[in-house]
Amino acid sequence: RDEFEAFRASLPHRLKRHRAHEEQRVDIEEQDYGVQRSLFFYDPDGNEFEVTTWSDLDIDESADAEFLRQALLLDVRSPEEYAQVALPKSVLVPHTALLD
Repeated sequence: RDEFEAFRASLPHRLKRHRAHEEQRVDIEEQDYGVQRSLFFYDPDGNEFEVTTWSDLDIDESADAEFLRQALLLDVRSPEEYAQVALPKSVLVPHTALLD
């Protein structure tokens, strides 16, 4: 959750700093679904991205569920896989770069 909060706080600045063109949207929508929180934003081509984290739940859960509840979900395709499906002008940003 701390990583999600840090990402959320830094996202507006990151979008503006890396803006590819004037028409690129830099707005962010935040949604709280109770069990998860999501941030929605757009790449230079207008494709919507969602970054999600899970909220605290006071229930017994497996180790896998615990991991998913705390995970910051990002696209983890390899550069080769990404190149096969990427739209023109899309940029592969390693998840570690988002958290730096």
